[in-house]
Amino acid sequence: MKIVIEEAKINQYSGIGKYYYNILNSLLDLGITPIIYPKDFLYYNNPIIRRIKYFFWLNFIFTFKLFLLSLKDEVIVIGVNYYVPFFKIPRVKYYPVIHDLIAFKQSQYIPAWNRFIISLLTFNAIRVADKIVTVSETAKNDIIQTFNYDREKVKVIFNTFSLDNEIKIDENFILEKYRLYNKQYFLSVSSSSPHKNINSLVQAFKEFYKKNKGYKLVLVGNGDNCSEECIVYTGVITDEELKVLYKNAKIYIFPSIAEGFGIPIIDAQNFGVPIICSDIEVFREVTGGIAEFTSFDSMSINKKMQYLVDNDFRCNKLIEDGKKNISRFKKNNIKEQIKNLLGLL
Repeated sequence: MKIVIEEAKINQYSGIGKYYYNILNSLLDLGITPIIYPKDFLYYNNPIIRRIKYFFWLNFIFTFKLFLLSLKDEVIVIGVNYYVPFFKIPRVKYYPVIHDLIAFKQSQYIPAWNRFIISLLTFNAIRVADKIVTVSETAKNDIIQTFNYDREKVKVIFNTFSLDNEIKIDENFILEKYRLYNKQYFLSVSSSSPHKNINSLVQAFKEFYKKNKGYKLVLVGNGDNCSEECIVYTGVITDEELKVLYKNAKIYIFPSIAEGFGIPIIDAQNFGVPIICSDIEVFREVTGGIAEFTSFDSMSINKKMQYLVDNDFRCNKLIEDGKKNISRFKKNNIKEQIKNLLGLL
Protein backbone atom coordinates (compact mmCIF):
# COMPACT_ATOMS: atom_id res chain seq x y z
CA MET A 1 0.00 0.00 0.00
CA LYS A 2 1.28 3.47 -0.92
CA ILE A 3 0.23 6.61 0.94
CA VAL A 4 0.20 9.88 -1.00
CA ILE A 5 -0.31 13.25 0.69
CA GLU A 6 -1.64 16.05 -1.48
CA GLU A 7 -1.07 19.28 0.40
CA ALA A 8 -1.74 21.84 -2.39
CA LYS A 9 1.10 24.15 -1.24
CA ILE A 10 -0.75 25.28 1.85
CA ASN A 11 0.59 28.04 4.11
CA GLN A 12 2.72 26.27 6.70
CA TYR A 13 1.71 28.80 9.37
CA SER A 14 -2.03 28.31 8.88
CA GLY A 15 -4.17 25.84 10.79
CA ILE A 16 -4.35 23.63 7.71
CA GLY A 17 -0.59 23.87 7.29
CA LYS A 18 -0.04 22.73 10.86
CA TYR A 19 -2.49 19.89 10.29
CA TYR A 20 -0.49 18.76 7.26
CA TYR A 21 2.69 18.50 9.34
CA ASN A 22 0.73 16.72 12.06
CA ILE A 23 -0.33 14.03 9.57
CA LEU A 24 3.09 13.85 7.91
CA ASN A 25 5.06 13.52 11.13
CA SER A 26 2.62 10.98 12.58
CA LEU A 27 2.96 8.80 9.47
CA LEU A 28 6.76 8.99 9.68
CA ASP A 29 6.59 8.01 13.37
CA LEU A 30 4.54 4.98 12.33
CA GLY A 31 7.26 3.96 9.90
CA ILE A 32 5.30 5.07 6.84
CA THR A 33 7.03 7.38 4.36
CA PRO A 34 4.31 9.05 2.30
CA ILE A 35 4.77 10.20 -1.28
CA ILE A 36 4.58 13.97 -1.74
CA TYR A 37 4.93 15.38 -5.25
CA PRO A 38 6.75 18.72 -5.61
CA LYS A 39 4.77 21.54 -7.21
CA ASP A 40 7.23 24.38 -7.58
CA PHE A 41 5.26 25.70 -10.56
CA LEU A 42 2.53 26.81 -8.16
CA TYR A 43 4.69 29.65 -6.88
CA TYR A 44 3.04 32.27 -9.03
CA ASN A 45 1.90 35.72 -7.94
CA ASN A 46 -1.43 35.76 -9.76
CA PRO A 47 -3.88 33.61 -7.70
CA ILE A 48 -6.19 32.96 -10.66
CA ILE A 49 -3.38 31.63 -12.85
CA ARG A 50 -2.08 29.62 -9.89
CA ARG A 51 -5.50 27.99 -9.37
CA ILE A 52 -5.86 27.17 -13.08
CA LYS A 53 -2.40 25.60 -13.21
CA TYR A 54 -3.07 23.63 -10.07
CA PHE A 55 -6.43 22.37 -11.41
CA PHE A 56 -4.76 20.92 -14.50
CA TRP A 57 -1.88 19.47 -12.49
CA LEU A 58 -4.23 17.82 -9.98
CA ASN A 59 -6.64 16.33 -12.50
CA PHE A 60 -4.23 15.27 -15.22
CA ILE A 61 -0.56 15.00 -14.18
CA PHE A 62 -1.22 13.98 -10.58
CA THR A 63 -4.00 11.61 -11.62
CA PHE A 64 -1.71 9.95 -14.14
CA LYS A 65 0.97 9.53 -11.46
CA LEU A 66 -1.65 7.86 -9.24
CA PHE A 67 -2.61 5.56 -12.09
CA LEU A 68 1.03 4.46 -12.53
CA LEU A 69 1.36 3.81 -8.79
CA SER A 70 -1.86 1.79 -8.79
CA LEU A 71 -0.44 -0.66 -11.34
CA LYS A 72 1.81 -2.06 -8.60
CA ASP A 73 0.08 -1.21 -5.30
CA GLU A 74 -3.13 -0.03 -3.76
CA VAL A 75 -2.91 3.71 -3.19
CA ILE A 76 -4.46 5.96 -0.54
CA VAL A 77 -4.51 9.70 -1.20
CA ILE A 78 -4.92 11.98 1.82
CA GLY A 79 -5.91 15.43 0.58
CA VAL A 80 -5.22 17.65 3.57
CA ASN A 81 -6.97 20.71 2.16
CA TYR A 82 -10.12 19.32 0.45
CA TYR A 83 -8.17 18.68 -2.75
CA VAL A 84 -8.58 15.35 -4.54
CA PRO A 85 -8.94 14.72 -8.30
CA PHE A 86 -12.29 14.80 -10.06
CA PHE A 87 -11.64 11.37 -11.59
CA LYS A 88 -11.82 8.04 -9.79
CA ILE A 89 -9.16 5.42 -10.49
CA PRO A 90 -9.37 1.70 -9.66
CA ARG A 91 -7.14 0.70 -6.70
CA VAL A 92 -6.85 4.34 -5.61
CA LYS A 93 -8.76 5.48 -2.52
CA TYR A 94 -9.40 9.14 -1.78
CA TYR A 95 -9.42 10.39 1.83
CA PRO A 96 -9.97 14.17 1.60
CA VAL A 97 -9.85 16.27 4.76
CA ILE A 98 -12.80 18.63 5.28
CA HIS A 99 -11.84 20.99 8.08
CA ASP A 100 -15.11 22.85 8.47
CA LEU A 101 -18.33 23.83 6.71
CA ILE A 102 -18.11 27.58 7.28
CA ALA A 103 -18.65 28.21 3.56
CA PHE A 104 -21.99 26.40 3.89
CA LYS A 105 -23.19 27.28 7.40
CA GLN A 106 -21.75 30.80 7.85
CA SER A 107 -21.32 31.74 4.19
CA GLN A 108 -21.72 35.48 4.86
CA TYR A 109 -18.17 35.50 6.29
CA ILE A 110 -16.52 34.07 3.17
CA PRO A 111 -15.94 36.20 0.01
CA ALA A 112 -18.08 35.03 -2.90
CA TRP A 113 -15.21 33.74 -5.06
CA ASN A 114 -13.59 31.82 -2.20
CA ARG A 115 -16.98 30.46 -1.20
CA PHE A 116 -17.52 29.15 -4.73
CA ILE A 117 -14.11 27.45 -4.83
CA ILE A 118 -14.47 25.89 -1.36
CA SER A 119 -17.99 24.67 -2.16
CA LEU A 120 -16.82 23.12 -5.44
CA LEU A 121 -13.92 21.34 -3.73
CA THR A 122 -16.13 20.14 -0.89
CA PHE A 123 -18.84 18.75 -3.17
CA ASN A 124 -16.18 16.97 -5.22
CA ALA A 125 -14.58 15.58 -2.06
CA ILE A 126 -17.93 14.22 -0.91
CA ARG A 127 -18.61 12.75 -4.36
CA VAL A 128 -15.36 10.83 -4.87
CA ALA A 129 -14.25 10.08 -1.30
CA ASP A 130 -13.88 6.56 -0.01
CA LYS A 131 -13.63 8.06 3.48
CA ILE A 132 -13.89 11.62 4.73
CA VAL A 133 -11.39 12.86 7.31
CA THR A 134 -12.22 15.76 9.59
CA VAL A 135 -10.75 17.43 12.66
CA SER A 136 -13.44 17.24 15.35
CA GLU A 137 -16.61 15.40 16.31
CA THR A 138 -18.50 18.65 15.78
CA ALA A 139 -17.26 18.93 12.20
CA LYS A 140 -18.04 15.23 11.67
CA ASN A 141 -21.64 15.74 12.73
CA ASP A 142 -21.93 18.79 10.46
CA ILE A 143 -20.72 16.76 7.47
CA ILE A 144 -23.11 13.89 8.20
CA GLN A 145 -26.11 16.19 8.63
CA THR A 146 -25.34 18.54 5.72
CA PHE A 147 -24.57 15.88 3.12
CA ASN A 148 -26.48 12.91 4.57
CA TYR A 149 -23.14 11.10 4.55
CA ASP A 150 -22.49 7.64 6.00
CA ARG A 151 -21.30 8.09 9.60
CA GLU A 152 -19.01 5.06 9.38
CA LYS A 153 -17.08 6.66 6.53
CA VAL A 154 -16.27 9.89 8.40
CA LYS A 155 -13.11 9.59 10.49
CA VAL A 156 -11.83 12.13 13.00
CA ILE A 157 -8.13 12.88 13.29
CA PHE A 158 -7.58 15.64 15.83
CA ASN A 159 -5.10 18.43 15.55
CA THR A 160 -2.25 18.30 18.01
CA PHE A 161 -0.26 21.13 19.56
CA SER A 162 1.39 23.44 17.06
CA LEU A 163 4.16 24.36 19.53
CA ASP A 164 6.36 22.48 21.97
CA ASN A 165 7.07 23.85 25.45
CA GLU A 166 10.82 24.27 25.05
CA ILE A 167 11.75 27.94 24.76
CA LYS A 168 15.20 28.61 23.29
CA ILE A 169 15.28 32.41 23.32
CA ASP A 170 15.41 35.08 26.03
CA GLU A 171 11.86 35.56 27.29
CA ASN A 172 12.58 38.99 28.75
CA PHE A 173 13.98 40.19 25.43
CA ILE A 174 10.75 39.23 23.63
CA LEU A 175 8.53 40.81 26.29
CA GLU A 176 10.58 44.00 26.15
CA LYS A 177 10.41 43.99 22.35
CA TYR A 178 6.61 44.32 22.54
CA ARG A 179 6.63 46.36 25.77
CA LEU A 180 4.84 43.67 27.73
CA TYR A 181 4.96 42.41 31.32
CA ASN A 182 4.48 38.85 32.52
CA LYS A 183 0.77 38.01 33.08
CA GLN A 184 -0.24 41.57 32.25
CA TYR A 185 -1.70 40.99 28.80
CA PHE A 186 -4.39 39.08 26.96
CA LEU A 187 -3.39 37.07 23.90
CA SER A 188 -5.22 36.15 20.68
CA VAL A 189 -3.66 34.37 17.67
CA SER A 190 -5.77 34.70 14.57
CA SER A 191 -6.14 35.73 10.97
CA SER A 192 -8.19 38.83 10.16
CA SER A 193 -11.05 36.91 8.53
CA PRO A 194 -14.46 38.33 9.51
CA HIS A 195 -15.62 35.12 11.23
CA LYS A 196 -12.71 35.43 13.67
CA ASN A 197 -14.63 38.32 15.28
CA ILE A 198 -11.52 40.32 16.14
CA ASN A 199 -13.33 43.67 15.95
CA SER A 200 -15.58 42.67 18.85
CA LEU A 201 -12.52 41.61 20.85
CA VAL A 202 -10.80 44.95 20.22
CA GLN A 203 -13.91 46.90 21.25
CA ALA A 204 -14.26 44.74 24.37
CA PHE A 205 -10.68 45.29 25.39
CA LYS A 206 -10.76 49.04 24.88
CA GLU A 207 -13.73 49.18 27.25
CA PHE A 208 -11.93 46.88 29.71
CA TYR A 209 -8.82 49.07 29.53
CA LYS A 210 -10.67 52.10 30.87
CA LYS A 211 -10.76 50.40 34.29
CA ASN A 212 -7.62 48.27 33.99
CA LYS A 213 -4.80 50.44 32.69
CA GLY A 214 -2.06 47.92 33.46
CA TYR A 215 -3.13 45.40 30.83
CA LYS A 216 -2.60 45.10 27.09
CA LEU A 217 -4.13 43.05 24.30
CA VAL A 218 -1.69 41.23 22.00
CA LEU A 219 -2.98 40.24 18.56
CA VAL A 220 -0.70 37.86 16.68
CA GLY A 221 -1.13 37.49 12.92
CA ASN A 222 -3.35 40.52 12.42
CA GLY A 223 -2.14 43.48 10.43
CA ASP A 224 1.35 44.94 10.53
CA ASN A 225 3.81 45.03 13.37
CA CYS A 226 2.49 48.14 15.08
CA SER A 227 0.85 49.15 18.34
CA GLU A 228 -1.64 51.43 20.02
CA GLU A 229 -1.65 52.57 23.62
CA CYS A 230 -3.19 49.34 24.86
CA ILE A 231 -3.10 46.98 21.84
CA VAL A 232 -0.06 45.33 20.26
CA TYR A 233 -0.36 44.02 16.70
CA THR A 234 2.65 41.79 16.16
CA GLY A 235 2.01 40.68 12.58
CA VAL A 236 3.43 37.24 11.72
CA ILE A 237 6.08 36.14 14.23
CA THR A 238 8.34 33.14 14.75
CA ASP A 239 7.24 30.09 16.71
CA GLU A 240 9.86 30.87 19.37
CA GLU A 241 8.40 34.33 19.94
CA LEU A 242 4.89 32.89 19.97
CA LYS A 243 5.84 30.38 22.65
CA VAL A 244 7.06 33.21 24.86
CA LEU A 245 3.82 35.13 24.33
CA TYR A 246 1.72 32.09 25.22
CA LYS A 247 3.71 31.24 28.32
CA ASN A 248 3.52 34.74 29.80
CA ALA A 249 -0.08 35.61 28.87
CA LYS A 250 -2.64 36.21 31.59
CA ILE A 251 -5.57 34.92 29.51
CA TYR A 252 -6.06 33.59 25.98
CA ILE A 253 -9.13 34.90 24.09
CA PHE A 254 -10.74 33.15 21.11
CA PRO A 255 -13.92 35.07 20.08
CA SER A 256 -14.45 33.28 16.74
CA ILE A 257 -17.98 32.85 15.37
CA ALA A 258 -17.21 29.59 13.56
CA GLU A 259 -14.33 27.08 13.53
CA GLY A 260 -13.64 23.48 12.60
CA PHE A 261 -11.29 22.96 15.54
CA GLY A 262 -9.24 25.80 17.07
CA ILE A 263 -5.58 24.83 17.57
CA PRO A 264 -4.80 27.88 19.77
CA ILE A 265 -7.12 26.43 22.42
CA ILE A 266 -4.94 23.41 23.05
CA ASP A 267 -1.76 25.46 22.63
CA ALA A 268 -2.98 27.81 25.36
CA GLN A 269 -3.95 24.96 27.69
CA ASN A 270 -0.58 23.32 27.00
CA PHE A 271 1.15 26.50 28.21
CA GLY A 272 -1.08 26.77 31.27
CA VAL A 273 -3.15 29.75 30.16
CA PRO A 274 -6.86 30.11 31.04
CA ILE A 275 -9.20 30.61 28.10
CA ILE A 276 -12.12 32.85 27.21
CA CYS A 277 -13.81 31.65 24.03
CA SER A 278 -17.04 31.85 22.09
CA ASP A 279 -19.84 29.58 23.20
CA ILE A 280 -19.92 27.41 20.08
CA GLU A 281 -20.20 23.64 19.95
CA VAL A 282 -16.72 22.90 18.67
CA PHE A 283 -15.10 25.01 21.40
CA ARG A 284 -17.12 23.11 24.01
CA GLU A 285 -15.69 19.92 22.51
CA VAL A 286 -12.05 20.98 22.15
CA THR A 287 -11.78 22.75 25.52
CA GLY A 288 -13.53 19.87 27.26
CA GLY A 289 -15.80 22.53 28.75
CA ILE A 290 -12.77 24.02 30.54
CA ALA A 291 -13.04 27.70 29.61
CA GLU A 292 -15.10 30.78 30.24
CA PHE A 293 -17.63 30.89 27.41
CA THR A 294 -18.95 34.12 25.99
CA SER A 295 -21.38 35.43 23.40
CA PHE A 296 -19.93 37.09 20.30
CA ASP A 297 -20.67 40.70 21.33
CA SER A 298 -18.07 43.00 22.86
CA MET A 299 -20.01 43.57 26.10
CA SER A 300 -20.09 39.85 26.91
CA ILE A 301 -16.39 39.45 26.10
CA ASN A 302 -15.58 42.45 28.31
CA LYS A 303 -17.50 40.97 31.26
CA LYS A 304 -15.59 37.68 31.00
CA MET A 305 -12.27 39.55 30.90
CA GLN A 306 -13.13 41.40 34.08
CA TYR A 307 -14.43 38.26 35.77
CA LEU A 308 -11.21 36.30 35.26
CA VAL A 309 -8.92 39.20 36.12
CA ASP A 310 -10.78 39.52 39.42
CA ASN A 311 -10.92 35.77 40.13
CA ASP A 312 -7.57 34.07 40.62
CA PHE A 313 -9.21 30.91 41.97
CA ARG A 314 -11.16 30.43 38.73
CA CYS A 315 -8.05 31.10 36.64
CA ASN A 316 -6.05 28.52 38.56
CA LYS A 317 -8.86 25.98 38.20
CA LEU A 318 -8.98 26.51 34.43
CA ILE A 319 -5.21 26.05 34.23
CA GLU A 320 -5.24 22.86 36.32
CA ASP A 321 -8.17 21.25 34.47
CA GLY A 322 -6.89 22.44 31.08
CA LYS A 323 -3.70 20.44 31.51
CA LYS A 324 -5.81 17.31 31.99
CA ASN A 325 -7.91 18.04 28.90
CA ILE A 326 -4.98 18.25 26.49
CA SER A 327 -4.05 14.59 26.99
CA ARG A 328 -6.66 13.82 24.28
CA PHE A 329 -4.57 15.67 21.70
CA LYS A 330 -1.15 14.20 22.34
CA LYS A 331 0.69 12.66 19.41
CA ASN A 332 0.21 9.04 20.46
CA ASN A 333 -3.56 9.49 20.34
CA ILE A 334 -3.33 11.13 16.91
CA LYS A 335 -1.26 8.19 15.65
CA GLU A 336 -3.95 5.78 16.86
CA GLN A 337 -6.56 7.73 14.90
CA ILE A 338 -4.39 7.55 11.78
CA LYS A 339 -3.91 3.81 12.23
CA ASN A 340 -7.67 3.44 12.50
CA LEU A 341 -8.13 5.44 9.28
CA LEU A 342 -5.65 3.25 7.40
CA GLY A 343 -6.96 -0.01 8.84
CA LEU A 344 -3.72 -0.74 10.72
CA LEU A 345 -5.28 -1.47 14.11
